[in-house]
Amino acid sequence: MPVDLVVQQSASDGALVRMAFQVPSLVELDKSLERLAQLGIEPTRTSSNRARRGFVIPDPDGLEIEFFAFSQAEIAEPQAMAD
Repeated sequence: MPVDLVVQQSASDGALVRMAFQVPSLVELDKSLERLAQLGIEPTRTSSNRARRGFVIPDPDGLEIEFFAFSQAEIAEPQAMAD
């Protein structure tokens, strides 16, 4: 599964303020978070709801880098309804 990239720019000056990467699964997201913790990198923000989970880390230039994954149950649900 390819990784998706989302880019957010500042409304005032068009500067890049955030990049978000979708990872293939919640398992991969957790592995990434564990690896970052081993490197001493802690998220500045986390989010979780029924549809997705994610976290944000800063890069050295002050950009927000977000990693997120969708819940497999949320992905599978529309297919079950279509049958």
